[in-house]
Amino acid sequence: MEGLSQELVTIIAAAIALAAVIVPGVRSLRREIGALRGEIGALRGEFRNDLAVFREEMRGELSAFEEEVRGEFSSLRADVSELRERMARVEGLFEGFTRSEPGLRAGSA
Repeated sequence: MEGLSQELVTIIAAAIALAAVIVPGVRSLRREIGALRGEIGALRGEFRNDLAVFREEMRGELSAFEEEVRGEFSSLRADVSELRERMARVEGLFEGFTRSEPGLRAGSA
């Protein structure tokens, strides 16, 4: 039995030695993991803030672009309206020209 108890003591001593080496490493890993979680949380907060700023900038840019497009459409509508009026005048001139031409022939005959 003495041999078994010596082996048992050796096994227990080896387990204690391993625990003495492993436990501080695990504690160190836990601290590092905690620090990484803190850094990730900070990065997440920065990302959210940057994303919010980006969204606001994009809203401003989109709003400015929308106003520019509205102005261009308004200008385009005014140009089309002006062209309609000019075309109506030209059509009126042609209509008057084609109507008066037969009258001139009838009067000269």
